[in-house]
Parts: sequence; C-alpha cells; structure tokens
Amino acid sequence: MKFEDNTVLDITIGNILSLHQPMWQVLGTKGCLSWHWGEKVKVKFNHNDRLASYEVDPVADQGGHAYYENVADHLYNGAELIVKAEEIRRVIGVIEAAEKSSSSGKLETV
Repeated sequence: MKFEDNTVLDITIGNILSLHQPMWQVLGTKGCLSWHWGEKVKVKFNHNDRLASYEVDPVADQGGHAYYENVADHLYNGAELIVKAEEIRRVIGVIEAAEKSSSSGKLETV
C-alpha cells in the first residue's frame, strides 16, 4: 500500500502458523518492533549509526485471547460480539483492496 506521502506499507496477515513467529511485528527502514505472547516488546533501531535495542512491557491487556474467546462464545452460545462487523468495515475494505491490487498489479483506492 502506498500513501500520499509515498510511505509504503507491506502487510502480511495470518493466524495459523506452524513456526514460532511474533504475534505482531513492525519493520521499518530505521528500526523495528516485535512481540511474542507472554514476552516483552522488543525494540531495535538505528541510533547514531549504531544498532540500539531494548525491551518494554506490553500493554497489560492486548485483547487477543479475549477476542478469540468472544468469537467462540458468540458462535457456540450466541454471546454478543465485542467487535462488531460495522466497526471493522473500513479495515476489511483496505484488506480487500490490497488483495485485489496484488492480483491485478494495479492501483486500488479505498
């Protein structure tokens, strides 16, 4: 995805991996962040032409487990969803446009 200021976003989304991968990671030209369940967030960046790194505690409730538990509770017991379809409509639109653009090789707008 390319933004108006020419910043480029490359996103890969997957929930079923057999390899030990971070729950999320952000990679940039000047640094990166990564996080595994139950671990500290790892931060690495270029500082004065040297690689610096440190770790920080994640936000107390990342919501990941609670989200999937809620989806299961909704499917099995009819519980109300925490995240409603109308709340993620634009996000899904962006993902669908990215998939379409990847297949066609053409620019897609959202």
